[in-house]
Amino acid sequence: MQISWWVELIVRPGCLDEFERLTGEMVASTRAESGVLAYQRFISEDRQAVYVYERYENCDAAVAHLVKFAATFGERYRSLVTRKRFVVFGDPNDALRALLNRYEATYHRPFGPFRYWGCLARSSRRECRSSGNGISAIVQAMRLTICPDRAINPDLGIMPSSSSRDRQ
Repeated sequence: MQISWWVELIVRPGCLDEFERLTGEMVASTRAESGVLAYQRFISEDRQAVYVYERYENCDAAVAHLVKFAATFGERYRSLVTRKRFVVFGDPNDALRALLNRYEATYHRPFGPFRYWGCLARSSRRECRSSGNGISAIVQAMRLTICPDRAINPDLGIMPSSSSRDRQ
């Protein structure tokens, strides 16, 4: 089962430029890891808060990432930001939960028995990253790996297929 998290960070005064450099190193390092489905950072308009979004194929990939992160970047990271919130989505195994508990994470399991979707298959993610910019390159690389009962329209995004619309 996939696992993801959202983290809210407050950048220490005067540390934004150094944190941006560190983030570049972290992104480059994480690209070499297997099992990483999403690794993104967003900054608030006032440039005081950074929001982290990460998603992994499974708990083993998330554990491997956290162990590498702590050993390689942990000390510098802690000197530049304060963690305000760490929210985990999914059902972490005991090993992952033990690591996440160090960050005072809160946990949220999937709601209901529904079949959710929302991520690309790993091979498609790689193709999207290397196939150029723009929605058409991404759509071409996706090969309908998002959800079998969805159609992709490059102008409108992902929408129900005609058979799905007929059932609604």
